[in-house]
Amino acid sequence: MSILSGVISNELNHQLTLHVRAHRLGWVTHEALLVLDRERYLARRPDVAFVSHQRWPLDRPLPAVDDWAVVPDLVVEVLSLTESMEKVLEKVNEYFHYGVRLVWVLAPRLRLAYVYSSPLSVLVRTEADALEGGEVLPGFRLPLRELFAAVPAETATAR
Repeated sequence: MSILSGVISNELNHQLTLHVRAHRLGWVTHEALLVLDRERYLARRPDVAFVSHQRWPLDRPLPAVDDWAVVPDLVVEVLSLTESMEKVLEKVNEYFHYGVRLVWVLAPRLRLAYVYSSPLSVLVRTEADALEGGEVLPGFRLPLRELFAAVPAETATAR
């Protein structure tokens, strides 16, 4: 992950955590190793993830190990120059296969967000739009202009 991608994922993690805690919706993780399939030990480390209290109750202790056997409701992947879109799309398909409900793929240099509600249903959001949690994260709204504020103008790619 590049410094820019890290800053973007940190900011999104912060904003999601504030919202999730205020409304007692569940848990937000940053760079956590999540086990999607125990039998195959298929684990992924999304940049940010949200796990609702329906999938992991708030009064249930979090694991004290290196990984967490839970399928998140929301997964966020922040693109960096070293990642191929093909690899990201493979992960998007995999996430939905295991029960993730919403995937956000952020492209900071392009100042775009790809909002997947299924592997075949994607909305492209510009910095004039906002990320919204919909049914997965009720009431969450973050203007992309604010999220991408850390992207220096000279690194942004013209659309």
